[in-house]
Amino acid sequence: MFRLFVSVSPKRPITRKESYEVTAILIRKFIDLHNGDMKKAHYQKTFSHYSFSNLYPMEGNYVYQQDRAYTFEIRTLKRELLDLRSYVGLETEDVVVTSVSASKILYGSKGMLQSETPVYVAKEKRKKKSIEEYIRENILYRYVKSGCNSCDDLDWLREHVIKEIRVNEDTITVPFKTKRLKNGEAYRYHCTNMTIVFQHNDVAKEVEKIVYISGLGQNTSNGFGFMK
Repeated sequence: MFRLFVSVSPKRPITRKESYEVTAILIRKFIDLHNGDMKKAHYQKTFSHYSFSNLYPMEGNYVYQQDRAYTFEIRTLKRELLDLRSYVGLETEDVVVTSVSASKILYGSKGMLQSETPVYVAKEKRKKKSIEEYIRENILYRYVKSGCNSCDDLDWLREHVIKEIRVNEDTITVPFKTKRLKNGEAYRYHCTNMTIVFQHNDVAKEVEKIVYISGLGQNTSNGFGFMK
């Protein structure tokens, strides 16, 4: 379990909402070039084993400026992403990587996680069950599939891990220009912030750590569901 701090320099002004897509494209380019196990798994219907933050520092006008230095954090369950350290100079149309550092994650349970970037749950998922029910199952799925779990009894996990899920009613819309609707408009992800409160036991602490690292909800590989 690792974290990386990736410094980049924008080639043009980038808005905060654009930065989700810009950063996601950069990470995917590394995964494609590296051509390892993560590339094989990336487009399968499973969860990404990493999550990442917004760029910081944030500018007062919410626009990252050309040729300035910004950093984002990646947290990952996969050692493979550590090889990004060998890709300084990697470029996309929007940014160039200027430095990468990494370390192991030493995480102490706090009993609660809040979304630092908003959480995405597709409309079709919300039609089948409440967002709280979906998020509970998403958390347990991530834990069981992480390979770092000491328990795989879903009935026990449903009863003994999550104490409370608080969903903020405000919707945050994030457009992705590389994903288009039939009318040609950019696809818009409708997201919301959340707080997850965990029960007090050792397995719940394990689950909390997995969510802290891998994120929450759908499309964490697009920058959603990064937790603090």
